[in-house]
Amino acid sequence: MSLIVDCSTRGEGIVNKESYEELGISAIFQNGEEEKDIGEIFYPGLSFWKKKPRYLKIPLCSGLAAIKVAKVIKQIANIKYLYGFHCKVSNTARMLTMNYEDSNYQIHKLLGIDSNMGVIYLRGEPARGIFSYHGWLEIEMDRVVVLDKVLDLFSKRTNYAFRNIKRFCQIRIR
Repeated sequence: MSLIVDCSTRGEGIVNKESYEELGISAIFQNGEEEKDIGEIFYPGLSFWKKKPRYLKIPLCSGLAAIKVAKVIKQIANIKYLYGFHCKVSNTARMLTMNYEDSNYQIHKLLGIDSNMGVIYLRGEPARGIFSYHGWLEIEMDRVVVLDKVLDLFSKRTNYAFRNIKRFCQIRIR
C-alpha cells in the first residue's frame, strides 16, 4: 500500500499520521482535520511544491467554495479581499465561528488573498439525509467585472451546473 485517504473523525487524522509515518505510507487527510501541520494544503491547479509532499490536506468546506470562485475570477481581475459565510446543517457542537482562522489561512496559502470567512452551523440532522451548504461571498476586486463574463468563465472552466444563476448573483460597486 502506498497511499491512504484518511476520512476519520476530526482530530483522529493527526493520531493516525503517526502510524502512517512509521509505516512509510503517504496520506491525504479530509478537510475537517484542523491541525495545520498535518499536511500540505492541496487544491488542483493551485498547489505547487519543489519536493512532492508525503501528506496532503483538502481545504475546509468553509473555504472551498471561496477558493473555487476566486480561482476563476482571478483570471479577469485582481482580488483584494474576500468576505463570506458558509452555512450548513451539522451535528457539531460549534454553532458560529466568526473570521474562521483555518479557512482564512487556507485561502491565503493557496491564492495569496486575505479573507474574513465565517461559519454558521445549524444544529441537527439534514432533511431527508441530504446535506446542503449555503452561503454568500463578497469579493473586493481592483476593477468592475461584467457578470456575463464571470458566468462564462465558470461554465467553461468548471463542471458546475448553471441554471437561472443570474437571479442569485448580485454585483455591487462601492
